[in-house]
Amino acid sequence: MQTVRIWEENLVMKRLRAVCALVALAGFLLPASALATMVKSGHEHDRPPASTVKFEDFSDGSERVKVSTERGTVEAGEFAGTLNGRSFLSFCVDMFQTLKFGKTYTDYSLQSGWAYFGSAKANDIGRLATGYLGLVDDATTSAAFQLALWEIVDESRGTYNLRKGSFKASGRDARASIALADSWLANLPATSTYSLQVLASRTHQDVVMFSAAYTPSASPVPIPGTAGLFLAGLLGLIASVRRPAKRDAG
Repeated sequence: MQTVRIWEENLVMKRLRAVCALVALAGFLLPASALATMVKSGHEHDRPPASTVKFEDFSDGSERVKVSTERGTVEAGEFAGTLNGRSFLSFCVDMFQTLKFGKTYTDYSLQSGWAYFGSAKANDIGRLATGYLGLVDDATTSAAFQLALWEIVDESRGTYNLRKGSFKASGRDARASIALADSWLANLPATSTYSLQVLASRTHQDVVMFSAAYTPSASPVPIPGTAGLFLAGLLGLIASVRRPAKRDAG
C-alpha cells in the first residue's frame, strides 16, 4: 500500500511539472490578442501628470462668437499643441480663464473626464465626440464642435440648445456653426465610444482630449493551430491531475 501511494504522488508531481511547462510554452505561442480574450484585467495604469504643455494655435481655424458669459465675444475652435513634447488636439472646457498660444505651461495635470465632469455630462460629451468629432476639418465645424461642447458643459436647464437656456451663443459670422452645433446636439448618438482626459490648471483654461475607448471583441480571437494543440494538451493534463489514480485490483 505504501509503495502504491508513493507511486501515485510521483505521478501527480510529474503531471504538475508538465502543466507548468505547457503554460510557459503557451505564453510564447499564443498571440497577445488571444491571451487578452482569455484573461482581461480590470485595472489600467493611470497616466502620469503632465509636466509641459504648450498650445500652438487653432488646428483648423476658429470663429468669433458672442456667448452669454462674462467673457462676451470669444474665439471658438480646436486647439493644437504639445504635451510633454508630443502633439495633441484639445477643446476648451473652461471659459472663465485664459491661455496664450506659444507659451509653455507646467502647472497642468491630467484628470479623467468622469471625475472632472461627472458621469452624465462625461457621457454626453463622449456621445458628441462619437457622432461628430470626425467631421471637424475647418473653421465652421471646429467652432460648431466647441460650441456644442460648451453647451453640454455649461447648460444647467436641461435641453441642449444654443439659442436659449443658461448658456447661449450668437453672432452674425457664426450663424452656420451655431446651427450646426444645435443640429448635432439634437441628434447625439445613443452611446459613447470615446474616453475623455482633461488637462486641468488652477490658473489657466482647462481642456479636454479624446481617445477611442476600448471595446472588447464580440467573438473570441481564433487561436492558431499549433497553439490550439498546446492549449488542448494543457486542459487535458489539468483534468488528469484532478483525477485520482486507479489502484490495481487486489
